[in-house]
Amino acid sequence: MKKKIFLTPLLCLTFCLLGIKSYAQLPPPPGANKVAKKKERGEGVEKLKSLGRDALIKMGLDILKKEGLEVYDYKVSVVANQRTLIIHFYHPITYLPQHTICAGSHRLVFSSNKFQKRISYPYKHPFNAYVMPGKTYPAYRQTAKGKKMIKKMVATINRNDKARTQKLDLKTLDGNFVVQEQATYYEVSFVERNMQYDYKIEKTSGKIFYKEEMELPPPPPPIDGAYQEVKN
Repeated sequence: MKKKIFLTPLLCLTFCLLGIKSYAQLPPPPGANKVAKKKERGEGVEKLKSLGRDALIKMGLDILKKEGLEVYDYKVSVVANQRTLIIHFYHPITYLPQHTICAGSHRLVFSSNKFQKRISYPYKHPFNAYVMPGKTYPAYRQTAKGKKMIKKMVATINRNDKARTQKLDLKTLDGNFVVQEQATYYEVSFVERNMQYDYKIEKTSGKIFYKEEMELPPPPPPIDGAYQEVKN
């Protein structure tokens, strides 16, 4: 004969508390953690943006200094979307003599309000020059000779490229303007109104003996919204 178990008020309360505790320990529904993290990152990016552009640039320079990196003659882009903030130190106009390797652009990526990673790209000529891992190369500097050669290449293109309908103006370019010195000629590459232009210009005569134009495809849409410039 089975014994009957009578639930006293105390036992009822105990079982209720155990049930509540077990429910509280259940894993969150699918996607809940992802939504919470996305919200946290969004709030973190807004806190960073509230510091203003100047403070963020100073923060970026401090990070580079701690990592033993210097930058000179640079431009800065500070952009953010819903989840990420990027401080980008770069040189839109460069002159590279033969056999050049130097520290170039640096992207500092912040996810939420924390520094996540640094993405650096060296400037090198030739393009396939070997970059030694772990070696610190000198930072790129715009020299007097470099400025002179850049100005000369712009004047040469405007004078000798009869197919151009507008004068080349570095102030209105969409992307980078790069001059690379070769033994007997200069290679010039730049982006203008979503078009990539490549020239080869003889050193002695200034004659353009090669030109190529290519339309660039539109960039893919960003995953977490378009990047917007951060201002003070």
